[in-house]
Amino acid sequence: LAPLRQLSQPGLSASARGLAFQIAEGVGAVARAAVEPQIGGLSAADRKALAVRGVRLGALAAWMPAMARNGRPELCARLWALFHGTRPPPELPVAGVSPEADAALPDGVYLAAGAIVLGGYAVRIERAERLTNALYRRAARGPVAPDAQLAALAGGDEEMLKAVAAALGFARRDGADGGLAPVARRGGPRGARLPRNRHSPFAALARHPLGQTGN
Repeated sequence: LAPLRQLSQPGLSASARGLAFQIAEGVGAVARAAVEPQIGGLSAADRKALAVRGVRLGALAAWMPAMARNGRPELCARLWALFHGTRPPPELPVAGVSPEADAALPDGVYLAAGAIVLGGYAVRIERAERLTNALYRRAARGPVAPDAQLAALAGGDEEMLKAVAAALGFARRDGADGGLAPVARRGGPRGARLPRNRHSPFAALARHPLGQTGN
């Protein structure tokens, strides 16, 4: 858990310390929607200071990539589960494969393991962020074809990709092309698991710069 100690180093502002505390409480990751007020209060210097300490701010999460390496995900999930009185996930993402998430478990235990639940699947945060960027970048040019490249990025087949894309705010268009396009949807994306505070990653996606929906 050595990377977490970087968060306690001096030199952070009150806003940055608040966010660092939330990430530490999550054992390395927290849903962006849960800390949007803290992120909104960060200055450019705060963001740089957090980046130096290994924190990344994405459309879906604020997390420490180092905590998702070297066998740490399973340990972090166990620690989070023990503290919150639940059990760790039966299966975590491995070798580019995103398994089905256990619907009985809170999203926090998956976040601690470096994954985020989208469309019923546990996707590594870094992959989910890359997929989000890829989808919105392609969507700027028109409907997105759910191809093998995007499916591999999501960690599954094309049907799985459609479920994950739906959780990211995309819907399949009617017509022969069957492309995916971003849509506005109240109450969060269909098929997305809500974190413990009942917010959705869709809140951050609504401001994503690549589709006029992000930060």
